[in-house]
Amino acid sequence: MDSKPQDKNCYEVKCSEELGRYLVANRDISPLEVVIRESPLVCAPADDPNYEDMGRMCLGCFARIPSNSTTSSCSKCGWPVCDIDCQTISHHSSNECEFFEKQKISFKTLPFQHLLNETIFILRCILLKQRNPVAFNNVILKFEHHTQVRMEKPDCVEKDKKILANLSEIQALSNSKWFDLDEDEIIQISGIINVNAFSSTKLEDECRSRRVRRRVTICQCLYPTATLLAHQCVPNATWTLSASPHFEQTIRTTVPIKKGEMIAIAYAPQEIMWPTLQRLISSNDVAHFICHCFRCQDPTELGSFIGAIKCGKCVRDIGGCENEDVRFLLPNNPIDPESLWSCQNPNCGATKTVEQVIKTVHQIERRFNRIKNSVYSTQTEISELEELYKESLENCLHKNHYLLQEISLRIVNRNSLSIYCLDSDDLERFLFHCNSILNLSSVLSPGFCRARALIQFYTGQAMMVRARKYMKGRDSADNKTLLYNMFSPIYKLQKDSYSYFKTEDENDNRHRAVKGYNQYVACLVEEMEECLKAMQIQE
Repeated sequence: MDSKPQDKNCYEVKCSEELGRYLVANRDISPLEVVIRESPLVCAPADDPNYEDMGRMCLGCFARIPSNSTTSSCSKCGWPVCDIDCQTISHHSSNECEFFEKQKISFKTLPFQHLLNETIFILRCILLKQRNPVAFNNVILKFEHHTQVRMEKPDCVEKDKKILANLSEIQALSNSKWFDLDEDEIIQISGIINVNAFSSTKLEDECRSRRVRRRVTICQCLYPTATLLAHQCVPNATWTLSASPHFEQTIRTTVPIKKGEMIAIAYAPQEIMWPTLQRLISSNDVAHFICHCFRCQDPTELGSFIGAIKCGKCVRDIGGCENEDVRFLLPNNPIDPESLWSCQNPNCGATKTVEQVIKTVHQIERRFNRIKNSVYSTQTEISELEELYKESLENCLHKNHYLLQEISLRIVNRNSLSIYCLDSDDLERFLFHCNSILNLSSVLSPGFCRARALIQFYTGQAMMVRARKYMKGRDSADNKTLLYNMFSPIYKLQKDSYSYFKTEDENDNRHRAVKGYNQYVACLVEEMEECLKAMQIQE
């Protein structure tokens, strides 16, 4: 991992009525510079919609506890932990464990057990208030909470009532009124977590007693400075969390940032490659705000057409889907989720309601999910996905549509472990999907980030396989120019990929092969440099 410390002098805090507090660069910042590196003020395990049967979560390391575990309770308080090692982790031992032990509160099923993790998070905030009132009052309570907006949403109101019921149950179990249940403050804290907490799901390999076990760690954390970062749908910085139990957050620039420019991240990085309509629904539902960034206000989303669908009327009139003049439907007002969608052909006039657009997309999405969830061999699944890609492109979606990008990504991931075994045709299709993703990400997610670096690695790897196949039986001494033309783009891809991966913690197994990628990409970069040097051609 790049251990370069953060430069606290590279930003300053500003405030506006629209954004509240936010950070701007007070000097020019280069790509991959560390802007912020900090530990969480408060953190707790979290639920994840991708894991339906969560079971109990460890209150120390935040991993899902195996259902067959026989040593999954803290010896002091009796609440869920993996083992003796986890019960000593300060997230638990210095928070509710001490409180539960003193108050003789043993673990029991709460009225709303599915909100146990959220309840523990809020309890830890209350305990922080008692332990460090300055941090609680001057940092936590300064965060945005959108209480008025949340109180107009029945789901939020109902959730807060259930959490209050859980906390009332915990208080009732204590020997004394050890903490006050200020309902307004609890609702405010719930909103602060809802709006400001960074969440991460990690699949980690852990070695204990010479045994390696796989575990799912799901956390949500509040950070003192990173929470001030503004959101943009084309961010100029990215964030990562280190492995359990530290959950240290690193904010790193992805592109050059000029002095005076706002430093912005995507609150949900996985949504960068979603169209505005989906991002709008998600941000309003989860974080209770509607983004008005330059991308969201552009119906074409910077010319990407990532949410565009084909106009059936234009297709019929032109007489073919492959015609380059086929027109597309886009929202009239992209930041209005109820906006009418209109054909961009001024001579057409066709429109669709947002419900009709969603229905068209959902039909393809349901088929895509059925293929992903089927027990297919890799070859069969890829064949089904290629057919879906072809049909959707021909019939109704723009070539950059986010569903086509998700299909491409699925194909790339399924083939990623067998790149060296692909025949020439499959290799070209693999590269087609990689390049499709890279071309779109260069517009919507430019610079250095994990998702882009991974696709760059796969692309360079496939191009290397293709180059070696082509050069097999040929004399490299007679083809220096050809070799240079093949190796130069591979070198650039792998160098950019390695530039990102070498900044990551090698002990962080958010992707199991990060360490392997670092070593392998480093070897490829060195090989490229030697080849270019041998040809006496300077990049």
